[in-house]
Amino acid sequence: YMANQKRMDLTTGKPIRQILLFSLPLVVGSLFQQMYSFVDTIMVGRLISSEALPEIALEPFVPDTLEKAIVGADDRITISNTNVFPYSAIAYLEVEARCGCDWTASGFMVSKDCLMTGAHCVVCQEHNSTANYITMYFGYKSNKNYLLKYDGETSYWYGTNVYSGGTYNTDWDYAYIQLKKPVGEKTGWFGLNALSDAQLNGAGFEVAGYRDRVLKKDWGNASVRTQYAITHNADTLAGNSGCPVFNKDYYVVAIHVAENTSNSSNPYNIARRITQDLINEMRGLNLFD
Repeated sequence: YMANQKRMDLTTGKPIRQILLFSLPLVVGSLFQQMYSFVDTIMVGRLISSEALPEIALEPFVPDTLEKAIVGADDRITISNTNVFPYSAIAYLEVEARCGCDWTASGFMVSKDCLMTGAHCVVCQEHNSTANYITMYFGYKSNKNYLLKYDGETSYWYGTNVYSGGTYNTDWDYAYIQLKKPVGEKTGWFGLNALSDAQLNGAGFEVAGYRDRVLKKDWGNASVRTQYAITHNADTLAGNSGCPVFNKDYYVVAIHVAENTSNSSNPYNIARRITQDLINEMRGLNLFD
């Protein structure tokens, strides 16, 4: 038995009225999703503590088929087995912009179909031109030896003011790339954690990214620079941009985006903090579904 159903014909009638009626369920659904996050924050903040609020984030996921690597203090070394988690969730990126320029960078999975990186990793600074093609290699050893390759369709969002007025701005150096396939189900993905200044200052974190197609890691300590950025003293090189700064529990607290070597006696690296507004924005885009 099938009940009579009322069908909406978008090809007849007044366009504005039809579009509004069609979009109303989507708007209501989005409001309920935002209300869920809002109530979640209130409940944790009031019933547990305000210190627990930064913990409201996406948890890491490790597929049963992958081993875990021990994350700890060590000198910068090459990752010999890039197929173990969390290194399996870090991508070597080959990017070609619409202007014809190309470069390499790093990125990391934060859900089954979303990768995070830096905004300058998807935008050409010289021509302010966005990426046209992005090829991602996970567990990369060579172009014929890797855990997974993705060169399919993507959608991405980034901090549009990263090069505002021709000047680089760390606060806007973040990007989310949505894939059309659940790559994370094979690679695993990191959790995200929006830590407070007190939790970040002096804390130790690992930084792991690709340079010249080789994945290397180092361990360093963080210092708060601004509400949107930290500095850290883990060793990095160009090409590591977009890689994760994460703790021993596989939670990313910042995106490595730049090196400052102007002071040779005290060089430091810069990372864009994972903040609650970034997490909320990603939730609003349904990047954690």
